[in-house]
Amino acid sequence: MADTYSVIVVELDDVCPRNESGLPNLLTLVTLSSPALRFARLVGEKPSPRWTSGHVVSLRDDLGLGKTYDTLAKAKKAERRLIDRLLRQGFVVNRRTPHRRVYVVELDPTAVKDPGRGFVYVGETGKLPEQRLEVHLTGASKYSRWVRKYGLRLRPDLAPSEFFLSVKESELAEAACRLRLEAEGYEVRGAHLADELR
Repeated sequence: MADTYSVIVVELDDVCPRNESGLPNLLTLVTLSSPALRFARLVGEKPSPRWTSGHVVSLRDDLGLGKTYDTLAKAKKAERRLIDRLLRQGFVVNRRTPHRRVYVVELDPTAVKDPGRGFVYVGETGKLPEQRLEVHLTGASKYSRWVRKYGLRLRPDLAPSEFFLSVKESELAEAACRLRLEAEGYEVRGAHLADELR
């Protein structure tokens, strides 16, 4: 009988700070054993990887792939795609944190002659959007003069919900967000790459 490999997902307690309060830390593993047997070894006396010791919560079949692979290479490739998908959803995976996201700040509409559907600022950050807004409002380090002077509140309903794995990726998403909001009738500031994409 040929070997078959599985990719499992395990929920951990907070071995790293969470990106989103409702999304736990995760561990992914490729295994030749059944998922239940590999999980049992993970909660045993000598878990591998060792940094998971005392942090294992549960097997998360709901986040896994539910498939088997006939080669290790195929299983590793599937695991890499799974990790990428989970990171983009905001999970911390294997102690790796997706750290870029796009945010939108509502600005005081009386600051411009014609705010259209609304006056907003689009930015991208490696911080929590709430932390980045605070930096803008207090004028600490790099801030937008528009947000400092006219910022009212975050508008997560206007921002993309996914996370980004690089600055370049988040800057492109920031630009796309600005162009989308302008097309929807908003007056928009920020997202400087948008000018290059026009």
